Amino acid sequence: MVYKGSKIKLAKYIVPIIQNEIDTNGSKHYLEPFVGGANIIDKIQCENKIGYDINKYLIALLQQAQNDVSVFPETITKEEFYNVKYNKNNYPDWYVGLVGFCASFASSFFDGYAHGNNKRDYSNERIRNIIKQVPNLKNIKFETKNYLDIKDISGYIIYADPPYFQKNSKKPIYVGIDKFDENIFWDWCREIGKNNILFVSNYDAPYDFKCVFEKQHRIFSKDTENPVSIERLYKYEQS
Repeated sequence: MVYKGSKIKLAKYIVPIIQNEIDTNGSKHYLEPFVGGANIIDKIQCENKIGYDINKYLIALLQQAQNDVSVFPETITKEEFYNVKYNKNNYPDWYVGLVGFCASFASSFFDGYAHGNNKRDYSNERIRNIIKQVPNLKNIKFETKNYLDIKDISGYIIYADPPYFQKNSKKPIYVGIDKFDENIFWDWCREIGKNNILFVSNYDAPYDFKCVFEKQHRIFSKDTENPVSIERLYKYEQS
């Protein structure tokens, strides 16, 4: 699924690292507290896979994709986009999610209509992208949940790809979250990491998180002065 901030281009590097941890430890439980477009979890091989996200429309869309994509439209017009944007309560949550992510500029949730041209229909491409992904979503449990409500679990391999700020930018990478307190997040990581193996994607991290992978890549965002950054994968190391 096309999703702003997605790690789809880095999946070929990140997935083997996480998968090796799962295989080495014989873990049966894998969890993502910020599942987003499910572009990492859909490639992980594990008996029990759980994807949480705070956006109820996103989760409803992923659940609908698991159950029945025959109701998905082929495309979404500009008129339909704005009808749904300003009247969300009149539509099923999954449809709001479909329109909000598949027909939006840069796949940011309802951040302006993605105008196509004579050769491209962006919403059609993105809807077909989700349909193509469906076979890999079948055995995942999706649920709406704030990451802070994830407590008292043990024996999980956890991959967290949180909303974070691009350097020199005033806006978070992921549209839809007004405020994300990084200090609270890192404290949560330390607590959840006591009884689980935790990986985190970010541009940087506190001293007790070990960088296990990094790669320079280009950021396509109008909100940053620096279009190039280094994406890193960290593993929590208990002291």
